[in-house]
Amino acid sequence: MKKLLYITILLACLVGCTRSREVNPQTASDTKLDKGRCIFYGDYYAEEGITHNVVDMDLLSKHLSYDSVGRIVGTGTNLYISDIFIHPTDTLLPEGTYFADSTAKRQTFLPGMNYEGGVSGAYLLHITDNAVQKIILIEEGKFTLRYEGNMTHIEFDLKTDTRETYKGTFQGVLPMYALMPDTTATRKAHPIIHK
Repeated sequence: MKKLLYITILLACLVGCTRSREVNPQTASDTKLDKGRCIFYGDYYAEEGITHNVVDMDLLSKHLSYDSVGRIVGTGTNLYISDIFIHPTDTLLPEGTYFADSTAKRQTFLPGMNYEGGVSGAYLLHITDNAVQKIILIEEGKFTLRYEGNMTHIEFDLKTDTRETYKGTFQGVLPMYALMPDTTATRKAHPIIHK
């Protein structure tokens, strides 16, 4: 009987410790993002009959930054959204609302998923001392983008694969880079696009 009581107490403690780790501020997603970059890939999916241009967005919270070779360093949250589809004549992200969707329609972005041993689409990374501690896939939601002078303002309302809500904001300068044509071979196509 004492053994059963001991096991019950031990299990209760383990469950309690696990729950407290999930809400620990060290592993909670930062909701304020203040630096980042966008990469313009042009008509990356043209061979698949998709004429929209594609942009990836990479945003960082306060204590993260890019080192001299473009790697993310520090501790914080990284929100990455690949395959944001824009009109074929656009080279910058137009103002408006973008929705998670796997149809590759204009002003949509691909939801997060596991793909070939990695993640793709939209996801959050928790980074501690330059190392990824946790990956959270974004399954649905939207973001709204507007410009004010050289400042970009974005509001996120996203749902994760664990059905939690992520409401975050970005405010800052968001530079746009164009991928050099000879480097496009290193980018993998996303497997869930449906025409």
